[in-house]
Amino acid sequence: MNLIQKQRRSHLAVKIYGCCDKVLSYYGMKVPPQIFSQALAIEMIQQGMQVREKIRIATHYKGVELDETISIHFLIEDEIALEVCEGLYPTQWHEARLNTILFFSKLPMGILIDPTKDRIADGFKKIVQQKK
Repeated sequence: MNLIQKQRRSHLAVKIYGCCDKVLSYYGMKVPPQIFSQALAIEMIQQGMQVREKIRIATHYKGVELDETISIHFLIEDEIALEVCEGLYPTQWHEARLNTILFFSKLPMGILIDPTKDRIADGFKKIVQQKK
């Protein structure tokens, strides 16, 4: 990975964080993940980001494509998978799911967001795909 690409992804992650903060500040409270997701999509688009929603990713085993697919809540600038936790609390399952998305999509970075936290800093986790 070259340094310019890494810096671009870090800059995008900061912009995404800012969008999350704006959404939570607008509501002034915790909001259900479904409402947060829709508002976040609007905010990211207004900030000039390319956002695709509910992208399906093919899965495979030893070069054979499987019938099952995995979906990404948001794909940002074709570089970052963004997942919004849809449960009471984020768990290791949410993180494992994001790592699985990174594996099959070959994306270099993912972000996990829990909009039920009091502060976005407590509910924002950046995950970088580990090379084998």
